Amino acid sequence: MQGFTIISKEVGKAKRYKGVFVFNSFMLVFNTFIQLFIYQIFIKANQNPTLWRDTILYVCLSNVIGITCSLYRIPEFSENIFDGSYVRYSIRPIKYTSQFFFMELGESINGLLISTPLLILLLLFIRKYSYHAHIFLFFISFIFAIILSILMTNFFFSITVFTLKNSGPRALIQGISSLLSGSLIPLFFWPQKLIEYIQYLPFALIINGPIEVFLGSQNGVPIIEGQIIWIIIFTAIHYCFTEQILANQKHIGG
Repeated sequence: MQGFTIISKEVGKAKRYKGVFVFNSFMLVFNTFIQLFIYQIFIKANQNPTLWRDTILYVCLSNVIGITCSLYRIPEFSENIFDGSYVRYSIRPIKYTSQFFFMELGESINGLLISTPLLILLLLFIRKYSYHAHIFLFFISFIFAIILSILMTNFFFSITVFTLKNSGPRALIQGISSLLSGSLIPLFFWPQKLIEYIQYLPFALIINGPIEVFLGSQNGVPIIEGQIIWIIIFTAIHYCFTEQILANQKHIGG
């Protein structure tokens, strides 16, 4: 019940800030077209239509997943560690890590709402080219990607308890994620040997993993299994480490 209340509060921001959400939706579509324009220059779509088609799908899905997953957001709790508002988390009868998980899950739902126009364009593209996509496995992998991204984000930003600034964790997680997840450059442009090393790292499994499942270029089962393994690992870290250091900060600003 507490979790649902927290999620509802975060999703309610969509009603209060409609203008911001509409603007963000427009910018997401605009940025996607800019990226595709740049890729078209290098790919020469007329000479390799299959690669161009896969690139369109990859970039669109990468932006949808990127804005939905929490890797590129700054969690609210990391901003509140330095003032008295952090104390309110200790009042709720629910663990800190659980509170922050539900807060980020609500933000992920908002991200999905923002990406709706881009998703509609993507569906029209798939229908036009009669593209066979593995929708069901992609949906499962996408859900696991959201969960994994939230666990990773909350873990990395819990470091702000020690650094007293979130700029370091932000640069670390967003820099590494952009490079290894496929959001900066689609991983299928990378050397095959390098792909074999990084495709099952948690960053790659958040963005590249679901996309590979969607494209059908890889068997979706190993990717989903990899996501589940990393989710279990980060969940254990949360209960053994993150919860303890976050709970010890409840006095700050009180």
